Amino acid sequence: MEINYINEFLEFINHVQNEKGIYIVGGGRYGKVFGYYLNANNVLWNGYIDRCPQYAEADIKKVISYEEIHELNDIFIISSICYKQEMKECLNAKGILDENIITFSCVDIIWEMFSQCFGCYQEYTGKIQKFKNVHLGKRCFVIGNGPSLQIEDLHKLKDEYTFAMNSIYCMYPYTEWRPTYYVAVSSDLFSMELSDKNSFVKVIEGCKAAFVSMLTKAFEYRNDKDMDKVYYIKTCSFENTNKSVTRFSEDCSQYMYCSSTVLYCALQLAVYMGFSDIYLIGVDCSFSKELDEDGSINVNNGTDYNTIIQQHLNVSVMDKFNKKFENVHSSYKTIEEYSVAKYYADTHNIHIYNATRGGKLEVFERVDFDSLI
Repeated sequence: MEINYINEFLEFINHVQNEKGIYIVGGGRYGKVFGYYLNANNVLWNGYIDRCPQYAEADIKKVISYEEIHELNDIFIISSICYKQEMKECLNAKGILDENIITFSCVDIIWEMFSQCFGCYQEYTGKIQKFKNVHLGKRCFVIGNGPSLQIEDLHKLKDEYTFAMNSIYCMYPYTEWRPTYYVAVSSDLFSMELSDKNSFVKVIEGCKAAFVSMLTKAFEYRNDKDMDKVYYIKTCSFENTNKSVTRFSEDCSQYMYCSSTVLYCALQLAVYMGFSDIYLIGVDCSFSKELDEDGSINVNNGTDYNTIIQQHLNVSVMDKFNKKFENVHSSYKTIEEYSVAKYYADTHNIHIYNATRGGKLEVFERVDFDSLI
């Protein structure tokens, strides 16, 4: 059953809640929004179903695996838009009929649920407007966490405008450099690595601003007075957007596209801020296990992360991450995003260069990093 409108969904759920059990499929960030929404509307529901229940973020009710499904006549609400077909197939394989599976046509329904639970989110995303064209005509560096990134590179970038992401903070003990802007959209980052406010505050010390998704734990701190440098973004699925649409945000205060890499958000922010020359460093775009578009997996030599980051991340964090995602990266999706970014840049008099040492990213013109500083 495909749902197009939030009222249609609530009407159906209210009709069946006293007759059938109700489960949310997917214990991640979208699943949590569904849980909040059902609770806010006094709906009786049972819990979550997730492929890796031990690593699910859901904290409202219990999380079980697909193997623990027993009542085939229950209602199963698929919380993902990107992966709804795969989730539906997993349910079908367990004997769940299509008539008991609810999917949604677009992510806007989920954001409507979010607004009804937490108020108008534009109050928070709108604050990003202050960054529109603040660095017009300047250059910046967008830093990936790939194995080619060196501490010496960060030393050299101390006086440059920089964007950095996710676990870059593992390199802080070795350098005085701090990113001008920190970007994070993964809810897993906050549930596994930055699970409390103090750890997040330490990460963004020395940064001018931090941009994080509203669908992360960091949104809990949105009204705290010491969080004035944190800006919340609405992320839209890259994959489920019609390819005739630009898929590169021209107003980051409204939304940003993101799917396989947070670096794509950083590129949109850099363009929004007016930077005309954008240099990538540490963006190797090569992984130990890569998923091709045809579903095959290629195994390569090497590591996925910078050595220092890999050493400093808690062993249990790395273990959880690898088990949850099976350590497989959809490289073809990442390349598609970079290709869209290049097209947008080329048609708007913006230059994106790849200053990474080595790696497999050939979408952008390569330049020598050391000659730039």
